[in-house]
Amino acid sequence: MAERETNNREKILHTAVALFAERGFSAVSQREIAAAVGIRAASIYNHFASKDAILEEIIKRLSLELEEELRPAYEPETLLPLRTYIEGITANNDAYFERDANVNYGIILMREQFSNAVVRKMLYEMMILRPREAMSAYFARLMDAGMMRKGDPVFAAKEYHSFFVYEFYESALSIDILPNPAEPSLTGRTHFDRFIETWEL
Repeated sequence: MAERETNNREKILHTAVALFAERGFSAVSQREIAAAVGIRAASIYNHFASKDAILEEIIKRLSLELEEELRPAYEPETLLPLRTYIEGITANNDAYFERDANVNYGIILMREQFSNAVVRKMLYEMMILRPREAMSAYFARLMDAGMMRKGDPVFAAKEYHSFFVYEFYESALSIDILPNPAEPSLTGRTHFDRFIETWEL
C-alpha cells in the first residue's frame, strides 16, 4: 500500500510537470492531473493539499537537483587553471540543460516566474545568485594566487554568466513564438574564448 502511494505521488508530480509545461499552471486543474494519472480526483489530496503545493514540490526537487548536480563544478576544492575551471562549469551545465527531461522545467520556470513567488525566488537564487557567488569567490581565489588577471571578481562572474542567462531566456521565450524554440548558438564558444583571452594570465 505504501509503495503504491509513493508511486502515485511520483506519478502526480511527473504528470503535473508535463501538463504545466504544455498548458501553463493556471490552465490545469487538480482534477485534470488526477485523471491523467488515473486516480480519483479526491485521491490527489492524499498527497498534496493544493495545486500550489504540487508546484512547490516540483520547484523544491528541482532546486535540490541543481544543487547536487551543478554546484560541485562551481566549487572545486583545488585551484584549477581558469580555462579548466570554466570548461568544467560549461560542460556540466550543458550536459544538464540538454537533457530532454529538463526542457519542461525551463518552460514552467519561465511561465510562472512573475506570477509565483516560489518560482521567482528559486529562479533568482539557483540560476542567478548562487552561480554568481560561487564563481566570484573562485575567481577571487585565482586572482589572489596569481592565476587570473586582477580585477573585480564579481564583475568577471557576471560577464561570463550573463551570456548564458541571455541564451536561457531567448530559448524559453521563443517557445510560444517560433515554430521551433531557439537553439543555443555557436557564439557560446566565442564568448568562452573571449572571456579566457581577457582574464587568463
